Amino acid sequence: MKTINNNVLIGIIYLSILFTIVGAFSLINENQFLLILFDAGASLFFITGIFFLVKNGTFINSREFRLARLAISTLLVGVLFKILHFQGANEIMILGFLLAVVFYTIYFVKKRSKDFRSWLKLILIISLFAERSLLILHMKYADYLSLFNTILLLLILVPILIKFHNKVVDRIH
Repeated sequence: MKTINNNVLIGIIYLSILFTIVGAFSLINENQFLLILFDAGASLFFITGIFFLVKNGTFINSREFRLARLAISTLLVGVLFKILHFQGANEIMILGFLLAVVFYTIYFVKKRSKDFRSWLKLILIISLFAERSLLILHMKYADYLSLFNTILLLLILVPILIKFHNKVVDRIH
């Protein structure tokens, strides 16, 4: 199965960071178009960054990832229930997020080498669960957790982007 090339993903990440920075000027001059650009850039950055980490990580090859598919399936059933306005949709979605956190935590505990970036990823997964649960339940502080998650993802991805940039520069010279 062909997947997206890392170069394409890195390019999308750079583009989304550019959109987010340009869109941040909407906070100064209250331009609606720039605000949309900011939201789109931040969302694209987050989705692409998470996909990049999952695609290139070791979690995808583990037994816990096979179990995490159960969490993804549960989450999708919850989304379907939400779309169809069935009872219990929020609870099913929260269960899906909770299962994902549990399976990733089990993987993390079993993992032999735990560097700083691994700890950041674990904190990101737990914080994502908390943020999405707060959003689903329409509770306060979800926006703050969203900002926290974006900063965490930046902390995780910046060293990877710098390493990638250095490889490209070395190939050119």
